[in-house]
Amino acid sequence: MRDTFDGYPHKVLAAYGTQQVQEGDAAEAIVILECPTLAAARAWYDSDAYREVAQHRLRGTRHLVVLVEGL
Repeated sequence: MRDTFDGYPHKVLAAYGTQQVQEGDAAEAIVILECPTLAAARAWYDSDAYREVAQHRLRGTRHLVVLVEGL
């Protein structure tokens, strides 16, 4: 998965840290990345490298990917 970010500027803000769920269901893992723009995040998401990895995950897990603009 990490290799899919080669060539896509990003900063890891949180990855696989301890969770304290206050409401709703816990996630198995949470990763929060900062990209320079929403368009840059979308370019990574639409990349061939990510698609190649994602196709395997999509078949075997329940997950959520959210691209959020602005912080």
